[in-house]
Amino acid sequence: MLSIKELRPLIEKYLDSLIGTYTYPNGTEIKAISVGNPSTELEVDGLEVILPMFPKTEKACWLSNEIYFLEYWEIYLIKRKNCTNETFFEACQKLKRSFPYSNSNYMAAESDLAFPQFVISFRWEDLEATFTA
Repeated sequence: MLSIKELRPLIEKYLDSLIGTYTYPNGTEIKAISVGNPSTELEVDGLEVILPMFPKTEKACWLSNEIYFLEYWEIYLIKRKNCTNETFFEACQKLKRSFPYSNSNYMAAESDLAFPQFVISFRWEDLEATFTA
C-alpha cells in the first residue's frame, strides 16, 4: 500500500520546477503542493497540486479470511494565476506518463469552477506493476 508520505515526494519529484508557490500573509513562500485543502489565507501563484490525505476506496471484496479494498488516489492540478498554458499542460503530460494506467479528466474553468483543473486517478497496484516490470 502507498501512503501519502510516499506519494507526496513522488509527485514533487515528477513535477519539481513546474509547481507554483503558496505565499503566507507574513511573506513566507513554499511550494504549492498541499495534502488536503490548503488554508484560505494562502495566496497561490502558478500551478497548484492538491493531494488527498487518504486514498479513495472503490470496492471491497473478501479474499480468503481478509477484506481486500480496491483503493485509488486522485491528484488535482489547478492552473492558478501566472501559470502558463505550457506549464499546466506539461505537468498534465508528466503525470500521465508517470502513471500510465491512470484515468484522467480535464475540467475547463466555468461559472462553478474558477480555475482549470486536471484530475488524475490511479491505483497503487497499477503503479507498482509499472515499477517492477
